This record gives sequence, structure tokens and C-alpha cells, in this order.
Amino acid sequence: MQERLAWTPRDPDQPVSAHSFTHHSSVPFEDRRDYAILLNDWPYGFDSGIKHILVWTRTPIAVDDDRGDVTPESKRIIEDFVERQFVCTLAKEAGLSLEQARERVMWFKNWVSLQSVRGVDHAHILVRDTPEKLLEQWLAT
Repeated sequence: MQERLAWTPRDPDQPVSAHSFTHHSSVPFEDRRDYAILLNDWPYGFDSGIKHILVWTRTPIAVDDDRGDVTPESKRIIEDFVERQFVCTLAKEAGLSLEQARERVMWFKNWVSLQSVRGVDHAHILVRDTPEKLLEQWLAT
């Protein structure tokens, strides 16, 4: 957390939770200062043409109380962000239609019980056959 994200919790003496960080917007992925885009340090072993990106957010992502899955509103917020940040730029940079770009991008957020890194909310983004220049652009923002 401190090495890769350079984020310090409000109270470093307390266990890290989704509410540990100061954020600029209460809506996840709305303010660029509240999230970081990084390649996954431990990708799941997908084909070589698939890049596994993590988008970490200081702003908590709402989940339901039953399974810890994203709420319908959180799902909409994540889908809008993925469309704006990844699908639209992939379409533009690779000369694809939006539909073709959508076929190359997918996302998921692990249920709370499945998360290996708890306390710092994040979404997994999988992109297939992405130009290296565009990948570098996403990781630099």
C-alpha cells in the first residue's frame, strides 16, 4: 500500500479498512486524485495478450451486506468508469468501434470474502490486445 500506491491511512495505527483514506469525492473513480491504475503484480495467469490491471480507489465502493458483492449503483459507477477510461480510449487509439473495444475489455470486483487485499477497494480490469502505448498511457494517469 505505501510502496506501490504511496497512500498513508488517516490513522496508521489502526487496521486498514475501506474508510482508512481521505478522498476528494464520495463517488469512486470520479476524482483522479482518488484512484491509481497499476498492472497487477500477481496476475492470474491469463493468455499473454491479456493485461490484468487493477484500479485502486481511496473512495469506498459500496457492497451489499449479504455477500459483499457490489451494489447496483456501484456496478453502474464501475461500468461507467471502465467505459470512459478503457473502452472509449481503446476504440479511439486502436481504430475500433465501441462494440469491438467492449469485446476486449472486461472487469470484476471480488466479493469481500474473496479479496486477497482487503481494506483498499479495487476493481480488476482485463484488456485484450491493447497497444503498448495505450497501456503505458493508462498506467501513467
